[in-house]
Amino acid sequence: MIRLVTAPTVEPILLTPAKLYLKVDNTTDDTLITEMIKASRQAIEDYLGYKLITQTWDYFQDEFTDPLIPNIYPLQSVAWIKYQDADNVTQTVSASDYNVFTNTFPAQIKPVVTTTFPIEGDYPAAVNVRCVVGFGDATADIPQLETILRAIKLVLGEMYENRENVQPSHSAVKLIPNCARKILMNLRSFH
Repeated sequence: MIRLVTAPTVEPILLTPAKLYLKVDNTTDDTLITEMIKASRQAIEDYLGYKLITQTWDYFQDEFTDPLIPNIYPLQSVAWIKYQDADNVTQTVSASDYNVFTNTFPAQIKPVVTTTFPIEGDYPAAVNVRCVVGFGDATADIPQLETILRAIKLVLGEMYENRENVQPSHSAVKLIPNCARKILMNLRSFH
């Protein structure tokens, strides 16, 4: 299970270029378009299976594994690892007791040679890893930027033009038009 802690501070596309793409020349829909930019980025991230701009997520699993592999990509760093002990008390693993390998795919967290991960209590989601993920803090840090921006614009256009047909229960990935899926196809396995 994952849970968003801190959203990206920027979006891959700004409001002005988005409005230009949508051919909107007034401010009436600025709030709506801003929300749709975020939703478009999230749909693309869900489709690709990785996060674009730096953001912080909590990753949970029931027990420690060696290696520990947070299922959020690309991993930049680990802020901390916490766990519930046998008495259901939250403990923090010392950062000196583990190494984070971000140069592997998937990224791995392993205890240092002289130690092992502690024993967690028998509780659901007993292990919590706070992960900083994404390619970087700026749009320019995103690999294959032009392709991804094109796909975000296509999703944005679809959302804007057909907003009355979008139901809250629809998966964001279902909103991705086929033309966007085609240009993103080769990037799905890229991490």
